[in-house]
Amino acid sequence: MHSLWILWSFFGFGFISFAIISNKLKNKVWACFALIYAAIFAVGVLTVPDDAPIYLSYDSKNVVLAIVGVGWVVSLIHCFLVRKEYLIGLDAIDSDEHRQEEAERIRKKYQN
Repeated sequence: MHSLWILWSFFGFGFISFAIISNKLKNKVWACFALIYAAIFAVGVLTVPDDAPIYLSYDSKNVVLAIVGVGWVVSLIHCFLVRKEYLIGLDAIDSDEHRQEEAERIRKKYQN
C-alpha cells in the first residue's frame, strides 16, 4: 500500500513518483531527481508531436524520443532502487508519530 507511488513510473511519469516521495519524507535529493525527470518529460512533450511548439527534424525527434525512453526506463529502475529507503524512512516517521502520541496519552493520564 505504501508503494503505490511507483505506478506513476510505469506510465512514464517518474517525476510524479519522485515528487510524491520527496514531499512525504522532505528529501531534497529526490526532489532534484523529480525535476530532472520532469525536464526530460517536458522536452519530449514539447518537441516530439507533429504539432509541437518547437519544430525538430525527423532525425532530431528520434534522438529526443531515445532520450525520453531512456529517461523513462532509468526513472522506473530508480524508483525500485529507492523504494526500500523510502519505506524505511516512512516507518521511522510513523514510529516517531506513534511514540509522540503514546507519550502525550501518558502525560494526559498523569496530569489528572
